[in-house]
Amino acid sequence: TDKMIYNLLNKFENDIEAISVNESVGSSTIKEKNKEADINIIGVSQGYFVANDMTILAGRLLSAEEQINKRNVSIVSHEFVQDLYDTEDYESAIGKTFMMELNKQMIQSTIIGVYEKQNDDMAQMEMLMGLASKGTNCFIPLTSAQEINHSENYKSISVVAKVGVNSDGLANSIESY
Repeated sequence: TDKMIYNLLNKFENDIEAISVNESVGSSTIKEKNKEADINIIGVSQGYFVANDMTILAGRLLSAEEQINKRNVSIVSHEFVQDLYDTEDYESAIGKTFMMELNKQMIQSTIIGVYEKQNDDMAQMEMLMGLASKGTNCFIPLTSAQEINHSENYKSISVVAKVGVNSDGLANSIESY
């Protein structure tokens, strides 16, 4: 629960860099004039981008207010912006809105950030094997994802230790807590 994460962050504030929670919502094809982009929608906590060492190219990360109030905002990849808006001026995508279909409902979302999609070795191997999902990830507030999915619990939580902190020791301390 949110209270548990808050308590962990407070108890181990000198040891924890970030706590990341995410929840898959589904996928959608976004259409804009004669362009389209496929996205996988994932609800994320504020610590997700730090925990996954992701780079923001334009705009900003999710705010606490957007998490609390379940705002319809998104952080999209640079590939999404290139595919849908045919530009590499990522700042120009900030504030644009798009419609996505999730669980048979149309949801409007406003772009607040653009991240750099990494093409790592694992992603390339999955693509070659036909295992990779098409499109790029679109990140929305975790609370919005939970509302769409009608869920309250977390399936997994990732904790990132601060530099210099023994991660095994931290894991043992958290388990004991």
